[in-house]
Amino acid sequence: MADFKFDLENFVRVYLDLQKEKGWDGNVEENYWAGAVYTILDQGRGLDEFLQEHTKVNSQSVKDVLNFLSGVQKNQNVDDIKNTIKFVAEQVFCPKNNGNSRGYGNTPYVQMFLNRLNQFKDKDLVYEALKSLKSVSDYKRPGAEQYGLPMSKQRMSVYKDIATMLANNQNATIDDILEMIYFADTPDAAMKIINDVFAKTDDDLDIELNKDVPGTDVVGSILNKPRFVIRTVLDRQDLNPELSKQMGAIDSAPIKEFYKQLAQWEKIATEKYDFDKVIGSGDTQYVTNYENTLEEQNIGLVNTNERLSADNFRLTQSRDQYRENYEHEKELRARLLKKFEDERAAVSSLNEMLQSALAVIAAYENGERDVDKAGVFNKAAAKVKMKEQVEKANADLKRAREREEKRKAALAARQLKEGQAISI
Repeated sequence: MADFKFDLENFVRVYLDLQKEKGWDGNVEENYWAGAVYTILDQGRGLDEFLQEHTKVNSQSVKDVLNFLSGVQKNQNVDDIKNTIKFVAEQVFCPKNNGNSRGYGNTPYVQMFLNRLNQFKDKDLVYEALKSLKSVSDYKRPGAEQYGLPMSKQRMSVYKDIATMLANNQNATIDDILEMIYFADTPDAAMKIINDVFAKTDDDLDIELNKDVPGTDVVGSILNKPRFVIRTVLDRQDLNPELSKQMGAIDSAPIKEFYKQLAQWEKIATEKYDFDKVIGSGDTQYVTNYENTLEEQNIGLVNTNERLSADNFRLTQSRDQYRENYEHEKELRARLLKKFEDERAAVSSLNEMLQSALAVIAAYENGERDVDKAGVFNKAAAKVKMKEQVEKANADLKRAREREEKRKAALAARQLKEGQAISI
């Protein structure tokens, strides 16, 4: 008890310990913990009084929590403790729904709980919690909608998360992995799961066949999984409606290829995982023995590979042609862009000379006007000013002309170097 720490992960462990010991349904467990909170924390009554009113338990972890609760009645964090107990016992595992069917109405709480499970250190506890949650959450597969059992996308997302987390857990069984086939929404996703089921089958068979006396029932159950997952997809029973819809497009080339792959996997499932071959081999070399009999089947795979290689060669040629066309268009664009820049520079230069010429004319006109308006004694000064303005304007015009000559010379030199026709 001295080392006991109350937090969400530890209380989930305690909740499941009580569940395993008593085998109660969720309502009884929820009432048990609600009673502990009410009697010990809310009313401040002693632990002995609570134990007199409730069934005695043997689980030490449950006793540790009850002792902990009796010692924190005046603790400033007592509300957080209450919320944790309520969250697990009431909002997640046994939601109150005002008389409605259990499993509906607590979706946000379950989503939050799954998020917290990802942070738990004890992955064995995570697996156990997921299994328990799946059993009490009215768990359904996407294909259930075809039987008139619609549900929100948010709720279905919760079920997919539960299935995915179970399949990804270190304790995942072959059934946990196989369950993911019902959530696959594309042929590629289905093939990945099928591959995982076959790989897990090999692992489980190795473990069982390495025992002194393998269990024939266990071996038979393991060998059945590859065939089962293939038939589930081929029969399209309870599949994700999206995958089932795609498989209905039998004239589609990708779907034809998908069915061809399924047929190859089904042949492997039938021939490789034959019970008599596996049990009667007398050793664990069933995989190697099987692979030696696959020469005929491999011929088909080689032919397929050759066809794919030919397709890849054609695609490579097309890619090279597209790349060549792209480089040509890129070069043409660069030339046109340079030509545009040259023309824009020419327009800018000519515009500068035009403005300078207009400035010279304006200097003359403004100067003559100022001279005419000036009095007898101011005319000389006006003429001097006019001369200065005209000279300045002419100097600007001269510089503009020089810049234009340099621009044309530079353009001609560049075009000559690049072998282009010279255009000034």
